Amino acid sequence: MLCDELSGIEVALEQYLPHRAIQCCLVHKARRLIAYVRHQDKAHLIADGHEVLDLDSPFHTPAQFQQRLTRFIDQWGKRYPSIRGSLPEYKWRYYHQYLNYPVQLRRMRYTTNWIERFNKEVRKTTQHVNSFPNPDAALNLIFMVTKQMKEKTYRIPITSFYPFKQEMEKILFGLPQTQNY
Repeated sequence: MLCDELSGIEVALEQYLPHRAIQCCLVHKARRLIAYVRHQDKAHLIADGHEVLDLDSPFHTPAQFQQRLTRFIDQWGKRYPSIRGSLPEYKWRYYHQYLNYPVQLRRMRYTTNWIERFNKEVRKTTQHVNSFPNPDAALNLIFMVTKQMKEKTYRIPITSFYPFKQEMEKILFGLPQTQNY
């Protein structure tokens, strides 16, 4: 499950969808962190944040993520106490679920931005239609938006998931994994 860090959403998702890994959007988290940081510190904080995420390393583990996050909080929490308060330890497990996926897919699993962009495009297209004659007409229009976005917007085609299909099914359905990424 991929979600924004809305108040209490993790608890609700765990209650209604047990046994599903929940990943909070780290891009939105980072934006909230840098919003209260002085301009001269923003570049350094972002660089340190990228080191914590380490999206392109196939050997990055949740334990390493937690160690790097601890160092990040210790370093920046002295100057900006709000950072310490906005990264409570009980929520850390919601920040590193993207590491359970192959490195080629991690950039799609740590943020909700691509989902939000798709929703924005659908809203922009459908708001100009006063009414649909039937539900299929609405679905056809959404399909056309999807097709256009695939051709123009997304760099990674959906077919890129195919080599990882079996591993993804194991992750999604809780089966034992055979490979470590």
